[in-house]
Amino acid sequence: MKKFMKVIITILPLLITTSISHGQNAKDEISEPKTKLEKFTAKTGVVIIRGFQKIGSARGLYNSSVNVESKEFTNVGNEKKEYGITIETVEADGKNHTSYIDYDEIESLIKGIDYITGVKPDVTNFQNFQADYKTRGDLGVSTFSSEGEILASVTSGKYGSADAFYEINELRKVRELIVKAKAKIDELKPDTRTPRKATSEESNEIPRQPVAEAETGADTSPKTNDVKASNTCEVSLITLSDVMWLNADEQDAMKIKFSVTNNHDFPISGVVVEFKFYDIAGKKLADDKLKSFSESLNAGEVKKFDQFNLGKYPKDTMKVVGEVVSVSN
Repeated sequence: MKKFMKVIITILPLLITTSISHGQNAKDEISEPKTKLEKFTAKTGVVIIRGFQKIGSARGLYNSSVNVESKEFTNVGNEKKEYGITIETVEADGKNHTSYIDYDEIESLIKGIDYITGVKPDVTNFQNFQADYKTRGDLGVSTFSSEGEILASVTSGKYGSADAFYEINELRKVRELIVKAKAKIDELKPDTRTPRKATSEESNEIPRQPVAEAETGADTSPKTNDVKASNTCEVSLITLSDVMWLNADEQDAMKIKFSVTNNHDFPISGVVVEFKFYDIAGKKLADDKLKSFSESLNAGEVKKFDQFNLGKYPKDTMKVVGEVVSVSN
């Protein structure tokens, strides 16, 4: 780590010189909004309501840190909304910078972090390497080698940027905050699940008997065999949300948060979910877990599990993924 500090001290004069050069032209530059969130809030002549909630902070090396917030912006005039998150990096001296991440970028950011944390020194024939992922709003996440160590950094901003540094296995704390921020937004966004299909009863309505027949005393009620509902369960119609690992910093039993949605037109029960574990390189680990849920879910119902105890898990776990494998009615 001392060697790494020497590298930081060595490149500091170069960074200062570069910052001064950029600073000389900064007054002549106009920062154009790059994200949907920034463009949304840049509108004039309208009332914008900003909803936000701090998800948490992840402390890094050298007293640096990252703060993550979920955002909801509403244009009162047309009731249009935009969702996303902000990531603020704070250095030891208090210098900070904030980047906006649109909702449609969050999943790619998470996958980008997963990929670069798995990069190893043998990715190149040279002595050192650096892997970067950048967003539209000038957020950069990097992993790099320095004097035999692999470290990570989160950088906000292009000019006047601020950096937070982490040991490679600690970058998952930032990832988990981003996952939680997305999950918070998902709780508020309008339901975008696939509309349920019409049942046979809805698509083939039984014609009403003519009034004349009813007056003759004829039995006009539908017979039991006229309509038969098809209640065949399909695993594809049971959707499982992303699994959020709630206690990633602890070493005991894993606690997770997720939801199950029944997209059938009838109640179901007996959902079985298989949970799989992956390491920092995205390699699947052993000890998959099968969990059965006896709770009944009505048609279209979303069942939330906020503190589900998954039990013991492989020690190298960085990510857990769930998949519905069977269901009954």
